[in-house]
Amino acid sequence: YTGIAQFPKKLSNDWNLINRVVWTVPSVPLDQGKIDRFKSGLGSGGGILPPDSPLPAPIDLFSGRTTGFGDMFYVGMFSPSEPISFENGGKLVWGAGFDLALPTASEDILGTGKWSAGPTGLGLYLGPKWILGALGMHYSDFAGDDDRGSVNQTNIQYVIFHRLNATTSIGAAPNIICNWDLSNDN
Repeated sequence: YTGIAQFPKKLSNDWNLINRVVWTVPSVPLDQGKIDRFKSGLGSGGGILPPDSPLPAPIDLFSGRTTGFGDMFYVGMFSPSEPISFENGGKLVWGAGFDLALPTASEDILGTGKWSAGPTGLGLYLGPKWILGALGMHYSDFAGDDDRGSVNQTNIQYVIFHRLNATTSIGAAPNIICNWDLSNDN
């Protein structure tokens, strides 16, 4: 689950600050408790497995799910107060600014454990029949848990909706996340 609260703040007659707060409640197919118990049993000779076990871990070690609070995100974009208008009645809204990721996850597996920040940008066409655009954000860590991996990722959310009438649209707005620290084959 992802919750989004978005609200503009008028800075002047010409500019707004668009504030967007995103909080996540992810559910991943790994059990945090079993992971923690497995880590604590490694090398102890009496942890999860008997010392003479030929297996590195029980086959069902990671069965189960972990659900809880994930990291929280703030996006702040400066945007003109008036969108660019087109003859067909469509409008172009744009903004540029910054983003901030807070390590608020309730379990290690649900977040990065890092404070991260970076640039963000938005371009959105609001037409009579179509809504098209993209929101791009990049995050690089600057503080947090030194035992966790670094954060260097881009999140692009493209938007495509077709308006069926004044109150109904059909479309999609998925996220594409690129982790620039992973190897080429991953």
